[in-house]
Amino acid sequence: MLGYSLEIVAIISAAVCLGGFVKGVTGIGLPIVAIAVMVNFLDPLTTFATLIIPILVTNLWQAVTSRNWKAPFKRFWLMIILFVGFLFVGAELAVTLDTEILLLLLGTSVAVFAAF
Repeated sequence: MLGYSLEIVAIISAAVCLGGFVKGVTGIGLPIVAIAVMVNFLDPLTTFATLIIPILVTNLWQAVTSRNWKAPFKRFWLMIILFVGFLFVGAELAVTLDTEILLLLLGTSVAVFAAF
């Protein structure tokens, strides 16, 4: 399926479902959980690319289904602008850094997130 074995597709599906469950319970966590699982079976760039749509859809769904969906945009406008700006920086780093350094940064980010 799309160049991946059935086992890899099952792992990707399970990782996204587990991350979605965590996001549903806590409101955060889909990327952290899914990346922590998927990066063990896929390279980091494929992991990031695979998660773009699920992350975007769940974040938009969470914003739109809130009682006042405009409030998060008003409250976090600066953060949204910074995220968009650093998206390009992160994309550039993802394609230029060695895989080992990228995995080290990714692992550090997951560990820091889990610690706090």
